[in-house]
Amino acid sequence: MVGDTGYPAPPMAVTRSHLRSLATLLAVLWIVFAAMLLVTYRPGVADPRFVLAFVPALVAAVAIRWPPRAGRSGVTGAALAVAAVVLLVSAVVAVLPLRADPLRQPLAPSAETWYAVALVLLLTTAFAGLGLAGLLPPVRAATALAGVVFVIALTVAGTAALAAALVSAPLRPVPAAASPWRPRDAASPLPPCQGAVRLMPAARVEVTATLTIDGVEQGEVTIAGARRDADERWHSESRTLWRRVSVDHIRSAGRAWRAVDSGEWEPMPAVTGAGALDAAVVANIEAEDRQLAVEDVGEELLGGVPARRCRAAVRGPGALRAFPALRPLIGGELFDETPLLSQWQGELEWWVFSDGELGVASVSLHGLPGREWPQRGIKGRLDARLVAADAATPERIGAP
Repeated sequence: MVGDTGYPAPPMAVTRSHLRSLATLLAVLWIVFAAMLLVTYRPGVADPRFVLAFVPALVAAVAIRWPPRAGRSGVTGAALAVAAVVLLVSAVVAVLPLRADPLRQPLAPSAETWYAVALVLLLTTAFAGLGLAGLLPPVRAATALAGVVFVIALTVAGTAALAAALVSAPLRPVPAAASPWRPRDAASPLPPCQGAVRLMPAARVEVTATLTIDGVEQGEVTIAGARRDADERWHSESRTLWRRVSVDHIRSAGRAWRAVDSGEWEPMPAVTGAGALDAAVVANIEAEDRQLAVEDVGEELLGGVPARRCRAAVRGPGALRAFPALRPLIGGELFDETPLLSQWQGELEWWVFSDGELGVASVSLHGLPGREWPQRGIKGRLDARLVAADAATPERIGAP
């Protein structure tokens, strides 16, 4: 905008009213974030220690009462507040999906989450500290140093208070009868993500895989069955862009049979791979995790049983090996081992118990749909999720 003199108009000054508005928004976001953390990590529990989770909101409230002065201090304070608001909104959005899965209850945020929380709290404390500095005499070197120490100390105290509210509060017990997993030894530490992943001796397994193109679901494959050692029996339903089909499959003592659309059982060539259930996921993790940067996402409860959540980057061929249920969605067969989707990339996640056994695994892939696919688009997404539950009474799997 150009004024009557032909020179650009001066920028609008940051007033204390603007800073109070930012401080109010920051305090509200801290309240929302603290409440979401408590609901996510300690659902159904009431504890007086939860008050500590709202200490960061009190720090932001200090800036409502004493915002930074207008001028250079006000501009700096506004920059700090805006940065804190942006990061805090991102943190709130990151917590939202954690409550989407009824089987999972996060125990505590990961180290990366605590780092982000401490960073936002540092910005909030610095913003409030600028306001308090306006109440003091002109700044001297000693006063400035004391202010820096005060900001760091308040940041550490606020982060510790938030951590104490989450970590020290009790958990809501989950009845053993309601859990698909047997209890593990609570005294045993959870293995690191770089440790070996094991199979349960026998498991009931469910797999769901979906294909989405430009935000519209284009197909789904479900597999439900049981595994005992290397033998497995399952039923699959496929609804894809290519066809609809149901398949029953039995693998026993190195031999395999299948029945298509509830027809007659027919023998299959000897299956030498890891099958289509949880053994395929474990085989792929063991084959590739030494070559990948594995991230420790945090500790969670699966059906009331402590488990560690791990994450690693994965490409299309590795995802198809771990989750054969994805292959029918791209026009292939369950046991086809042709490497496909080499340009697709995504994330593989898995949850392991204290004995190293796999409980849940999921994968999400993104890429460009194939030119030969019936449905064209610019953004394809493949998702799959596997739940391997303890089999209370192992099923005997034999020839049909």
